Amino acid sequence: MSIKVPDQTVEELKTFVVEELPDLRIVYKDEEGWYRGSFSAWVVYLFVTAVGLFDRDWKSFFYERYSNGIGNLLVFPNRQEYSDWSDPRTYKIVCHEVVHMCDWKRHPIWFPLSYVALLPSILTMRAYWEFRGYTGTMLAYYRVHGEVGDPVLDFIQDTFTGSMYFFMFPFPKTIRRMLEETRIKVENGDIVGFNLRE
Repeated sequence: MSIKVPDQTVEELKTFVVEELPDLRIVYKDEEGWYRGSFSAWVVYLFVTAVGLFDRDWKSFFYERYSNGIGNLLVFPNRQEYSDWSDPRTYKIVCHEVVHMCDWKRHPIWFPLSYVALLPSILTMRAYWEFRGYTGTMLAYYRVHGEVGDPVLDFIQDTFTGSMYFFMFPFPKTIRRMLEETRIKVENGDIVGFNLRE
C-alpha cells in the first residue's frame, strides 16, 4: 500500500495557495501550448527548445523530470502522474515550487533576473532561491514522514553541487553544513508554513 499525504495536510497547502497565489494556474508539459499566456514560460520554452537542438537528452529530461514554478504557472511534466496532491512526490514538488512562486510574487523583477541560468550559476542567486525551495521540500518530507532523512540531504547536496542545476553551488561541505542546520530547524519547528517565515 502506498503512502498518501493526509487530507488535512493537503487542504492546508491548497488553502495557502488560494490565499497567497490566487492566480496560480497548473499546466502540464505534455499538453500542447503549456507555455501560452505567460511571457516567462514562453521564454523558458524557447530556451529549452534552443538548448534541445544541441542536447536532446537535456530537453527530454526537462520535459519528463522537471517541475517548475514560473510566475503564476505551476508546471508539471504530465497530468497522469502529477495531478494528485495527496501523492507524496507531487506534494513535495508543490511545496518546493510554491516557495519559488511566492518569492517571484514578492520580487517580480529581481527573482527572475537573479535566477537566470544563462550565466555561470555561481554568479547568479540561483543557489539562494533553490535553497529556499529545497527548504520547502524538507518541510514537506517532515510533514509526510516525520523526519528528514540523510538520503534527502544527499539528494539535495548532489543537486547543488552537480550538473543537474549547472553546478550552482559547487561546495559540498558548505552546502551539507547548511542542510544539516536547516534540518534541525525544520525538525524543531523553527521553520514552519509554506512561505518559510520563521
